Amino acid sequence: MEKELYEQIKKEGDLCVFQYKGYTCMARRRYDQNQIIKEKEKYQGLFHWCGYVGVTNKHKFYLKGYDDVKPKGDYLDVHGGLTFTGFFDNGIKTNTKDVKKLWFIGFDCAHAGDTCMCFKFDNEKLNQLMHGETYKDLNYVIKEIKRMVNQLD
Repeated sequence: MEKELYEQIKKEGDLCVFQYKGYTCMARRRYDQNQIIKEKEKYQGLFHWCGYVGVTNKHKFYLKGYDDVKPKGDYLDVHGGLTFTGFFDNGIKTNTKDVKKLWFIGFDCAHAGDTCMCFKFDNEKLNQLMHGETYKDLNYVIKEIKRMVNQLD
């Protein structure tokens, strides 16, 4: 199972940037480059997706912390809740906007019930506790990002 999942991860890539309803949206894979391959055919690291929506300085949630992003007075309904707000200044490029000027609001797919490659334990009882988790693929994350945008409008 782990090898098939890694093949899917390789096929999906690590970054997807797109426009939706005027927002710059981004799905980024989270992993530590130093943990990807410790030895041949052994994969470690989180490898989960995170989803983000970039807002401009004219948006009401620009520079707000994720606990303060409450359209219509309530938290955004997105996978696992919001877990990130901030700038990205690491050279991500899009065709339409300078990403460095956007404030990103985001979520991750590394919660209870989510498959993450690092959550493999030597202890059988711990493995039983993690049974039933599912991998949230790129298509799932894109749908969640769009759902987030629809709530921001």
